[in-house]
Amino acid sequence: MRSVNGFFLFELGFIWQLVQMKPGFSEYYPALIGNSLYILRSFVEDEYNKKDLPDSVTTANNIILNLEKLLHQQELNITPEITGNLFSYIMHLRAMLMSELGKVHTTVIEDKRGFGVRALWNNSQSLFASDISPYLSEFVKINIDEAAKCLLLDRYTAVGFHAMRSVECVVRKYYELITGNSPPYKDKNRKDIFKTFGGIAQELMDKYFSMKSQKKLSGNLSIIAPIIQALCKTYRDPLSHPEIDTLTEDQSITTFNYTILAISEIVSDANSEGSHLARKLNSGELF
Repeated sequence: MRSVNGFFLFELGFIWQLVQMKPGFSEYYPALIGNSLYILRSFVEDEYNKKDLPDSVTTANNIILNLEKLLHQQELNITPEITGNLFSYIMHLRAMLMSELGKVHTTVIEDKRGFGVRALWNNSQSLFASDISPYLSEFVKINIDEAAKCLLLDRYTAVGFHAMRSVECVVRKYYELITGNSPPYKDKNRKDIFKTFGGIAQELMDKYFSMKSQKKLSGNLSIIAPIIQALCKTYRDPLSHPEIDTLTEDQSITTFNYTILAISEIVSDANSEGSHLARKLNSGELF
């Protein structure tokens, strides 16, 4: 999809004033013709208009040629024949626009439950605090961006899919920081196997309860562990299998909100002073 600026329709309406010129000369006419030329040139030079509205662009180019001839006259003298021709050209442009615009599909995208269109469509990283985004890997950013766009387009199950991909990537790194162990482990054939998201979620919960019983500081783990476990049980595991046919709008927004929250809390935890983590995030290291 792409952005469509419909303002050109309003601007094109300006050229209708050309047929209202009276026979003779007026100091107003050169400026009117010049402004009309500017609007028409902007219209015909747009690559999308050339693609979507070819006949309208051709007609507009014809009007441009005739207006340029008028401006190049030594004495600009408007005759009834000139205004008649301009009326014919502009009516032809109107007919072409009416025909071709009916074939171009325009979709209105609206804000989604407090999330603005610009943020979701053009700048999903603005959903994070300025000190969070620099620590996110390209993989995480891409999937957050995909989830944000899917939310705008009402593709709710896809929101959950991309949100879970991004949060699982961040959680793996968090698990490594918390435990000092890498998420992949060797199976009996010495192949690298990643711990399941559910397994990591449970280990994080166990770690939190262990630290709590020992009255140790647990940082943001008290917030992160329950969110991760809830996301895993409610959305991640079912989304990986046919148990959930589709997510509802409410479920997708909940998943998206919790994903942003979990990622933000994890990155903040990794960079906090006096962190409880086994090791802190190294300079330049990404989630």
